[in-house]
Amino acid sequence: MSANVSEFQYVRPDPAEKVLDTTIVLQPEGTCTLHVVAWSYRGKIVDFAFTQMADEVENPQGGEDHVARYDCCHSEVHKHQYYRNGQHFQTGAKETRTVIAKIESQETSWETIDSEYDHCYDDMTESWDVNYRRWDSDGREQN
Repeated sequence: MSANVSEFQYVRPDPAEKVLDTTIVLQPEGTCTLHVVAWSYRGKIVDFAFTQMADEVENPQGGEDHVARYDCCHSEVHKHQYYRNGQHFQTGAKETRTVIAKIESQETSWETIDSEYDHCYDDMTESWDVNYRRWDSDGREQN
C-alpha cells in the first residue's frame, strides 16, 4: 500500500497587498518595456512577476511580444525565455524555462520569494538586452 502524498503548491497569502503594478521603459526607448507586479505581506514580497515585452510587435496576440519573464507560480521562482518566431531554432520549444529557486514549504516560502525578488529585478533591468537578443535570434544568441 502506498501513501498518497500531495505535492506542496504555493499560494500567496490572501491578505497580501499589491504594492507594484507598473511598466518601466527600458533604454534605449522604443526597444522593450518591463511590466512589474508584486504583492507584499508582513514586510516581505510574497509574489511577483516581471514581464519583458518587445515594443516592435504590433497588436500582440497571446503573448507574442513577450521576450522574457520571471514569476513565482508552480511553487518555484523561475524564468521564461521566449522566442520571436515562437520556438527555439534547434529544439522547437516554445520557451526555455529555468528554475531559480524551489518553494518547498509554506514555512520558507515568503523568505525564498523575498530573497529572489531583487536578483530577478536586477537581471531584468540590467541584462534585458541579453534577453532581447535571445528572443530576436530564436535562441541562437546567448550573450
